[in-house]
Amino acid sequence: MNHVLKSCRSAFEAFLDRSKPVEIRRNDRDYRVDDTLTLCEWNGFWFTGRTTTVLVLSVFDLTCAGLAGFVAIKTTTPDGYRENTPEDIEKARRKPGAWGLS
Repeated sequence: MNHVLKSCRSAFEAFLDRSKPVEIRRNDRDYRVDDTLTLCEWNGFWFTGRTTTVLVLSVFDLTCAGLAGFVAIKTTTPDGYRENTPEDIEKARRKPGAWGLS
């Protein structure tokens, strides 16, 4: 399943430069391994039009950390954290091993 999510500019940039491989989110969408997250850059007033899609590698419930209802989502992208076009994403989804997983 693909989840389209708002991502503030600093978090969005961190995904692109590989410094943020984990996303903390309220678990209101039942995130699961192998889902994709389409992150849409939000500057606080409007969407900028920049998007990237990441693959969910693992989901950790944060209840034991005192954050009931939240999860930590570990992610990756095809071709190492570059901005993806819709065509890139569709091509990667159809190609076995394209997400760097066997």
